Amino acid sequence: MRKALGNRARMITANEGGHGAYLLTGNACLDDLTTRFLTDGTKPADDVRC
Repeated sequence: MRKALGNRARMITANEGGHGAYLLTGNACLDDLTTRFLTDGTKPADDVRC
């Protein structure tokens, strides 16, 4: 997936048991990065593993 998206996107991964981790697992790294992107379009400089 990362290769297909190229530089226009960032991959944020978290070992939280599948889809639906945002705001449901208490992973502050994942929640904060996703919230920033959804509210103002800010994406991390590089891919992130939370």
